[in-house]
Amino acid sequence: MLKGAVKVKIREFIYTKSSGETKNYKVLVQKESSSFFEGISLLDFSPEDREKILTIQKEFEDKLNPFYTVGYRKFNNASIQEEVIQK
Repeated sequence: MLKGAVKVKIREFIYTKSSGETKNYKVLVQKESSSFFEGISLLDFSPEDREKILTIQKEFEDKLNPFYTVGYRKFNNASIQEEVIQK
């Protein structure tokens, strides 16, 4: 795999809600921070729809990956001097 190439990340876990209830999850991760992550809860879909979602994600990766050899960069947030906010 190319350095920085797009690669889907799936996390499976047991989650405890604030009510104390626990639930199993399998999540196609879309966004992560040091405290939280967000994504598509795959177990909320039928097996057929889960397969469709994963196929779409794979097609997306395959189409985008060639561009990573040219444009992929990693940035340290502490080194950003000024961020331009676009509306």
